[in-house]
Formats: sequence, structure tokens, C-alpha cells
Amino acid sequence: MLPAAYKMEPETPRVSGTDELDRCIERVAICDRDAFAVLYRSTSGAVFAYALSVLKNRQDAEDVLHDCYVNIYQTAQAYRSEGKPMAWIMTVTRNLCLHKLRERLGELDKSKKIYVNCFSGMRSYIACRILMGNGFDCSNLAGGWRFYQLVTKEKADNEHFPCGERK
Repeated sequence: MLPAAYKMEPETPRVSGTDELDRCIERVAICDRDAFAVLYRSTSGAVFAYALSVLKNRQDAEDVLHDCYVNIYQTAQAYRSEGKPMAWIMTVTRNLCLHKLRERLGELDKSKKIYVNCFSGMRSYIACRILMGNGFDCSNLAGGWRFYQLVTKEKADNEHFPCGERK
């Protein structure tokens, strides 16, 4: 759910198709505020959800949400449609999330080993590479939670235990 400060008026329409989003971005490039409102209403839920899933902090996700649309408004002229407007928007979001995480590196203790994981393993791989590049001792759970769940379920099935129970 989006923060209340970011909600649009109920009459602001939404668009969902690639062509409609492309047209919105083209109109944002010529400073069309109505098109910007439609683009925001149509895409901000996905942007906020992604930022929150990466950052695990509501305030940081709200900051990224804000910065993402400021960035989109300022760089819409550079957008080149390749039929993937959401990919462009989510790339902006991902880069802002990574920047936010890098800003917070000083909060971590370099004397302790850091273990990271995520559902598929890709985000934790990227996070681990960033941490190691900044002098941290880091380990990534290869394959992520999806792999862990598969392995533990397989083991439980083989030993006739419900998943999650241990001998």
C-alpha cells in the first residue's frame, strides 16, 4: 500500500498497456503534468513494492519512490522506447535502491561476517558483491530461499517428516 502522501486523486486514470505507458513517458518528456499523474498512478504501486522488498525499510522505500519519479520527470526526454517502459522504470528503481543500500554501509560492522539471502538468490548475490567490494566478509545463500525450501521439502519427504520439522 502506498503512503498516503503519494496517493493521487481518485479521478486520475490508470493505464496498463506498454503503448499507453510509452505515450505517457513521451508526454512527460514535454512536461505534461497530467501524463505524469497518470504514469505515477499506473506504476507507483509496483515501484514502491519493489523498493520495499529490496530495502526492507518503509521510509527508505518511500524515499526511493519519490526519487524515482523525480528522476523519471527529469530524464523522460532521454527515454527511448523499446517496448519495455516498466523495465526502464524498474531499472531506475533498482539503481536508486542500490544507491540507498550503499549509503547505509557505514551502519554495518566490518568485524562481523554478514550472511545474505533472498527468495531467488539474485538480489542477495548483488548485495554480497557490493559488501565484498567494500571490505566486508560476506556469504550468500546460493539459490536463495526457493532452493532452501526445495531442499528441506525434499529431505522432509524422504524422511517422512512434514516440511519444517526436524528429527
